[in-house]
Amino acid sequence: MQDPGVPQTTLRAAQAGDRNAFRRIVEAWSGAVYGLAWRFSFDRPDAEDLSQEIFLRLHTKLGLFDPSQPFAPWMYRLAANVCLNWKKRRNPRAASLDAMGAEGEAYDVEDPRDPAAERRQAEEAREALGRAMSGLPDEARTAIALRYERGMEVTEVAKAMEVPVGTVKTWLFRARERLRAMLAPEWEVER
Repeated sequence: MQDPGVPQTTLRAAQAGDRNAFRRIVEAWSGAVYGLAWRFSFDRPDAEDLSQEIFLRLHTKLGLFDPSQPFAPWMYRLAANVCLNWKKRRNPRAASLDAMGAEGEAYDVEDPRDPAAERRQAEEAREALGRAMSGLPDEARTAIALRYERGMEVTEVAKAMEVPVGTVKTWLFRARERLRAMLAPEWEVER
């Protein structure tokens, strides 16, 4: 997945107070920002609020950005900081089992070739991954989101998170191991 491209001229114009230029930055980054916010909240309204908070912070801090540097690591750092601060301020609401459809449902045997069954299975897998991700430490969740969802290289993740590359590698390794351990029982196939 590519980082949203924002031309340097647009960044400079937004820094100079051009509202249309800032709007173009928001439009380009809205999906990436929402995705990161979702990984911290696992709740649509909270992710939307967090996204808004990130863009408000961007508006106030954009003047601090050095346009001679890459924008993406700076933007991800700003977004991650807002998410981490949000997490410290409150305990995110746990997703209810009712909302996940895990309580009181009757499970019928489905034809695995049925497209509707495939979509349900994919959705269940996403929900299981979301629940597992919510159990990771914030730093690991951020590293996972930047590396695998945004497609950033480990060195880019390290720069965005302002930590050594080795630290990011450790977080990613431990997070993958923990996710594997948490998801193995749900995804085990009987033989």
